[in-house]
Amino acid sequence: MKLIILTLFASISTFAASPMKVECKTARENFIVKIRDNNLTIDGRYPAQTTAQRTRDLGKGVEKIFYLSGEKHTIHISDKSKFNELNDFISIKSRRGHEVTFPLNCSNL
Repeated sequence: MKLIILTLFASISTFAASPMKVECKTARENFIVKIRDNNLTIDGRYPAQTTAQRTRDLGKGVEKIFYLSGEKHTIHISDKSKFNELNDFISIKSRRGHEVTFPLNCSNL
């Protein structure tokens, strides 16, 4: 019983101690996002740094929502251990409701 509890505690502390460190790019690399847990660095035409306002755990994946220049940005990564350009994307929604979605090519930092 003690061994089971010790193993469970070790696996939980290891999982909690590993923050997310990912770099995602659009196909033309005009939008590059570096995610370090809840801190995001955006490179490209308008370099900026921000913090995710909301993070939604999707089991294997994650969704991070942040606002930049009045636009809502949603980064969706379907599987943090196996990135896929078909399932990973960034959606940018303007104040007027126009929405554009770009596929992302992500890799671990």
